[in-house]
Amino acid sequence: MIKKVLIVDDSRDIRKLVALSLSFPNFKLAEAESAEQAFSLIKQDIPDLIVLDVMLAGKLNGFQLCKQLKNDPLYNKIKIILLTAKGLLMDVQEGISAKSDAYMVKPFSPTVLQKKVDELLHVDHLTMHSEDYRAVALSNAKSDATLDMCLRSSNQRKLNGLVK
Repeated sequence: MIKKVLIVDDSRDIRKLVALSLSFPNFKLAEAESAEQAFSLIKQDIPDLIVLDVMLAGKLNGFQLCKQLKNDPLYNKIKIILLTAKGLLMDVQEGISAKSDAYMVKPFSPTVLQKKVDELLHVDHLTMHSEDYRAVALSNAKSDATLDMCLRSSNQRKLNGLVK
């Protein structure tokens, strides 16, 4: 069964890292860079799970979108993982108050994210032994290493003032 996952983050690099972490054959991934764009996509095709940043550009932040979805009978069954740089106790409490299903702080481990997604969607990618899984896992490992190098290079250029 195909599981639909929506990745919502205003950082293209983070969306790409999350997508690489969750690129399994039985997942259909979609991306949004704002809460408003995410809500538009949700109305078109309700996802099974949302990986949602808290600090988003636009009128709504991730806490507000999460709360809005969890309080709506049409969308309250969607599993929501808040994935954010906001790691203070009051932030976690706000995530709980917004009724999120999980709260993860950036930087995050792709493996921990995979485990949490598997747990919430009742799938088990980490113990699969099929050839498809091995091929995807190997591809992800190569992509993760490439993305990691790109992110480090990008961060170094920012530190050196070469890019904004």
